[in-house]
Amino acid sequence: MALDDEYRALVADFPPRPIRTEEDLARTEDKISELLSMHELTAAQSELLDILSTLVEAWENDNVPVPEVNGLETLKALLEENGLRQRDIAPLFGSRSIISEVLAGKRALSTAQIAALARFFHVSPAVFFPVPKPERSKSARTERGAAPPPFAVAASAGTADHR
Repeated sequence: MALDDEYRALVADFPPRPIRTEEDLARTEDKISELLSMHELTAAQSELLDILSTLVEAWENDNVPVPEVNGLETLKALLEENGLRQRDIAPLFGSRSIISEVLAGKRALSTAQIAALARFFHVSPAVFFPVPKPERSKSARTERGAAPPPFAVAASAGTADHR
């Protein structure tokens, strides 16, 4: 069967559609599981899997909140997931007392420690940095009733000093 014919048959059997409900999500995930359980995928099956995965990703981006996690929480989760104790990573910190202080929240992770942890756990160093809060624009602050910056008041009043 030619690729186009096989793909048309797959799409006729399970037409990819935007996911709007939990039921849509469950059906799409079931189809993805079915495809993933196959020993080998044809090119047409692989294309359908890509499309379905993209639809699930879009739904999750819109509907599943991702909690912000700080570096300390990430470190604790990685230790737990890997069955490690603080003494197992103490060499990365120089001493057990430093890792104890970090895990107790008394000391922040240094850049060197973050780099060492990223190499050790084979993750991006970014997972140990806090997610910056988006800064509101000046216009958003002004629209909410905040006073405009002083230079805006002076310029609008025509009293700006132009020396």
